Amino acid sequence: MFYEDSNIKVDNTRYIIGNKTIPISSISSVQPTKKTHAPVGSTRTTKEAYTIPGSSKGFWYTAAYVAIVIILFITALGSNFSFSARHILPLIIGPFIVKYWMYSKYPSKDEYIKAVTETTYEDVPDDYHVTITTASGESSTHQSTDEEEILAIVEAINQAIVQRG
Repeated sequence: MFYEDSNIKVDNTRYIIGNKTIPISSISSVQPTKKTHAPVGSTRTTKEAYTIPGSSKGFWYTAAYVAIVIILFITALGSNFSFSARHILPLIIGPFIVKYWMYSKYPSKDEYIKAVTETTYEDVPDDYHVTITTASGESSTHQSTDEEEILAIVEAINQAIVQRG
């Protein structure tokens, strides 16, 4: 037995993962692979982040702004679709108030860019995989965040392949 864990066993003829058994004779090579996770959240560049339609936050701010301006315009028309003096003031001042309210969180372009592109999430640990190559192609048979475990499994499979010949 080259490696034995609660869920994984490697001997000179078999590689057993849970309820799946792979004959060592069918494995032509084995290697450890690493998958690094990008931080969850915005990965946009500075230029893309400031492009209002391209960034999701900017898009929704713009959509809300347009919707509120349309609502104010319809309200200003009144019930008989004619302008009256009492409806013109909200139509003129309303969009400025809405725009101030929406962008008050980001007083300057630099603060807006920093808020949109800054990653505030914890690092996600890397995933390590045992990748085997057989006649059917490459496949990842086991994954773990423990690199030492993956390296031990890969070493055990390599020893089994060498011993098997």
